Amino acid sequence: MSSRRNVAIHRILSGPNFQGASGNRDRRSSGGIDAADVVYAMESEAHVYSLFDQVSFDHESLELHEVLPGDLGVETSVCESIALSDALSALSEIERTVVAMRFFEERTQAETASLLGISQPPQVHRIEKAALLALRRSMEGE
Repeated sequence: MSSRRNVAIHRILSGPNFQGASGNRDRRSSGGIDAADVVYAMESEAHVYSLFDQVSFDHESLELHEVLPGDLGVETSVCESIALSDALSALSEIERTVVAMRFFEERTQAETASLLGISQPPQVHRIEKAALLALRRSMEGE
C-alpha cells in the first residue's frame, strides 16, 4: 500500500464526517463516510487473478487453473445450479418448503412436521420422497 494512500485513508478515518463502528462521531452532512465504505473501497483495489494468469509451479510456467486442486468445472456447476433452481421452482410450495427445511436448514422430520403444523412426521417423509423423486427426474431430463 502506498504511503500517499495511507495518508489519505488516515485523513478519512480521522475526519469529522467519519462514523466508526462505535458511531461516536456524528455525521455533519449527508456526505459522511462510514467505516464499511472505507473497507469496501480498500478491498476494491485488491488484485483480481484470472484462472489464465501465468504462474511458476515446480520450475514450470503454467496457468493458474492448471495448478489449483480439483476440477473447478465452473460451467458445469452454473448449469447444474440453473437446472436445480428450475427443478425446485416446479415443485409445489409444500414440497419446496420441506426440501428447504430438511436439506438447507438441516431440520429433522419431526421438527419440520411441527413447524409446518403436520401432525404426523411420516407425512413429511412422504412429501420429501415425492419431492426428491421429482427433482431427480427433472435433473436427469426426464
